Amino acid sequence: SSTWRSGLGDLNEAGNAVGFYEETDGETRAYFYNATTESFITLNGGTAATGLNNTKRIVGEDDSAGPRVGLYWHDVGANPLTLPPLPGDTESCASDINDAGIISGQSIGRDAVDGRDVTRAVAWIVEVGASVSISDPVDLGVLPGDSDAQAYRLNELSGEGTATIVGNSSQTVFEGYDQNEQPIYDFISLAAVTWTVGVDEFGDLVTLAGPNDLLGTPVDEWSEGLSVNNQDDVSGNHNYWPFLKLAGEASQALPGVRNATGGAASDVNDIQEAVGHLQVSDKRGIQFEHRAFLWQGSSAIDLTKQIGGGTDWQLLEHALDVTNSGYIAGVGQNPTFGSGKGAFLLIPNE
Repeated sequence: SSTWRSGLGDLNEAGNAVGFYEETDGETRAYFYNATTESFITLNGGTAATGLNNTKRIVGEDDSAGPRVGLYWHDVGANPLTLPPLPGDTESCASDINDAGIISGQSIGRDAVDGRDVTRAVAWIVEVGASVSISDPVDLGVLPGDSDAQAYRLNELSGEGTATIVGNSSQTVFEGYDQNEQPIYDFISLAAVTWTVGVDEFGDLVTLAGPNDLLGTPVDEWSEGLSVNNQDDVSGNHNYWPFLKLAGEASQALPGVRNATGGAASDVNDIQEAVGHLQVSDKRGIQFEHRAFLWQGSSAIDLTKQIGGGTDWQLLEHALDVTNSGYIAGVGQNPTFGSGKGAFLLIPNE
């Protein structure tokens, strides 16, 4: 195959997917996969697609010319619009988009004191009038004392007109320089957080609440919020173990399997099914592999064991998305790709 590897960005309820693929010549391109026609379309002007809503609006990025530029495709065949960073920043990247056209992502700039990259969680909204445009970014903020934040997934607008964005807030401290005069940073905290956003009477995006520290993570621990469903249930990992936090309830560690040493829950659907991966060691604890899992209630289901014979897939490593109808997408090992790695889509049995 001329495709060296492929990756998954997002999956919508129809089973359509977006992501990236890299050819053997080193060129990386964004793609859209149509589940109905089982066809791939290369998107114009991007190196990766990261978010897809149910109306086939797509977000992603292009880093082919150096600094990352967040992108928005209003149609599969359209040329993308760029997502502006915060004033003074130089880069942007998008994570997700909901059906209301709210986009979550990051704005990246340089610290004026030590020159390190500073990442801020932001959101944009698509403005549709006589033409399509992108709003200026809204800075979602960080926890008190923190320096950086990342905004990942978001859910659909609720009946009250609000949406929840999940991500992280972190603190990084400059420690000095190494023998090669490269800066050294001490990463001292990482906490899963949510923000609440809405749209005002003028159609402008506003931050209504947050960041909210989901787990009350102490400084000597760390957590990541990776996905949020339409009931505000959040999945992620706490001290490198997958968790599911139902709205209004305490966080619960998801079940593991024998010899599992860590993992993460990358997505949760509206019926509280979560997907992700577990890191599993051999009996001697020397070799490790990542295995894709589906969690249903108290059951941890190894997805590699669910696929039938006659397939080139040898190991499903990371399950990244699950829809309410049961489509699951992720990445795994497949020798038909030059690198042996590619994106997969599991279609539920009728």
